[in-house]
Amino acid sequence: MMMKKMWWERFPGRLEYELQALRESGIPYQLDEKAKASGSIVLELQPVLDNSPMRLVTTFPDFYPYFRFEVSAPDLDLRHHQNPFGKNLCLIGRNTAHWKTSDTLAAYITERLPQLLQVVTAKDPTTAEALEEHQGEPISTYYPCKPGTILLVDSSWSIPIDVPKGRLALGLSGQHTAHVIRGAILKVSAPDGKVLATADPSINQLYSKQIGARWFRIRKPANEPDPQRFLDEHEKQHPSISKFEHNKLGDWDVDLFGFVFSDELGYREHGDAWIFVVRAVKTKGNRTECVKYFVRPGQAGRSDLSARIPELAIMPQRRIAIIGLGGIGAPAALELAKGGIGELRILDGDIVEPGPSVRWPLGFAYAGYPKAMAIQEFVGTHYPYTNVVPYPHMIGSAFPLSSQHRDHEILDKLLDGVDLVYDATAEFGVQYLLSDLAAEKKIPYICASTTPGAWGGLLVRIRPGKTEGCWSCLQGQLDKSIPSPLQNMSGMVQPKGCADPTFTGTGCDVAHIALAGSRLAISTICSGENGAYPDVSWDIAVCALRDADGQVIVPRWKTFPLLRSTECQRCAQI
Repeated sequence: MMMKKMWWERFPGRLEYELQALRESGIPYQLDEKAKASGSIVLELQPVLDNSPMRLVTTFPDFYPYFRFEVSAPDLDLRHHQNPFGKNLCLIGRNTAHWKTSDTLAAYITERLPQLLQVVTAKDPTTAEALEEHQGEPISTYYPCKPGTILLVDSSWSIPIDVPKGRLALGLSGQHTAHVIRGAILKVSAPDGKVLATADPSINQLYSKQIGARWFRIRKPANEPDPQRFLDEHEKQHPSISKFEHNKLGDWDVDLFGFVFSDELGYREHGDAWIFVVRAVKTKGNRTECVKYFVRPGQAGRSDLSARIPELAIMPQRRIAIIGLGGIGAPAALELAKGGIGELRILDGDIVEPGPSVRWPLGFAYAGYPKAMAIQEFVGTHYPYTNVVPYPHMIGSAFPLSSQHRDHEILDKLLDGVDLVYDATAEFGVQYLLSDLAAEKKIPYICASTTPGAWGGLLVRIRPGKTEGCWSCLQGQLDKSIPSPLQNMSGMVQPKGCADPTFTGTGCDVAHIALAGSRLAISTICSGENGAYPDVSWDIAVCALRDADGQVIVPRWKTFPLLRSTECQRCAQI
């Protein structure tokens, strides 16, 4: 049986090195022998700063010195750079890159601790700015919220400071229980019923069940990690907290509170923040069961999402039509939804089968669904700010089974007003048709495909008025001035129960082409916008994921312009 090594055994001499540095710095310490016997190193320190003794407790992590120690000051209550509950001090930034394994505890106490105290006591803001990291320290992130719980809020809400309390309308998801509340704040109202804030309509539609709750504005959230003591503390300001409000969830009576307060949301920038507390009671016979816990606020407004992707600010104003929802088109739909696309119109007449889940993004849970409906449901649930319009239809059939509408009627609706046509069908005839229709309607057209074996891939973009050639021009140039992507000549298979052969290839290889196609789509619809995602300078990209012998290689892309072919009859007629 292998015995685990403690860090001071893995690195002999390192503990003594730390203790010697403390002695040389004149910092009294005491090693907790009981903690050491149980596998932890805990030191209690008594440094003297500005002629005043201070009590510090240092706890070393299991894998020290790969990771830093934590220094706590139990007797201090600092307004910045200290965890309000654990009392550990922020002597360096959270990123592990700030930690150097050559650093010592003694150096942190003698050099960094005085600097921290100087920052938190400085009256001149410029003194602090020169010494500290420029990041906000929201206290709302420190509360020990119950795992799995969340209530969505919008950080752009501004609740009037002179309204002390009111009502909340909560939407609850199907996953909620009295023990795990999940949902969103749909409406914030004043005591007189005046609506102060509402969730985006896209959030509202996610929740069919609603309950009521109370909210209170508090001056400062109590430094209490226990939810009952937190409520007791704020009951002094709001006595009505003591009254239980009943909301029936199954066998439980649930009372939920929202607390809004001013918090540091950015570096020295304050705004409203939320924390929620649940208390629930169930009585059965003579037995009463009670649970109390904090619920995490989740910032889910449009601006909360767009803050992470500023180059995609134009995306909510754009519409894209995706035709083909297989291993290339379905991942592209999800990437565009993540990027905040305003509307996705998606067309595919196929049904989700279990077998293709090895390279299809949604898996077994959607087996049996029409692909278009599966993507609509998934995007609607996970990326609600994107409107998805599904078209479960197969283009090109003389006897359409899944629709009463003709191809031209479907395509007229699909393409009307879109900013881009994204063709992921890998079907020669469909590509020919869609590229021509896009040209007629003066809509940019992209097609993305991979090859048998997923040894390579091809991206093509045609922009009316910008791209010189057309789709037919490309066919005359492939294997001449433009190489076709590599393929596995035996990379086709007809799985049992499948009506047609399909290509072989791994999901990670297919996904590489899908992601590249998504990037091309985003760069195309963002083109010309200041500060937006940059455009590309090419029309065609050919990718090799294997070499000619089938060996895996680092993806190699070659790009080309799409030139007009002298043999293209279509271009000759323009």
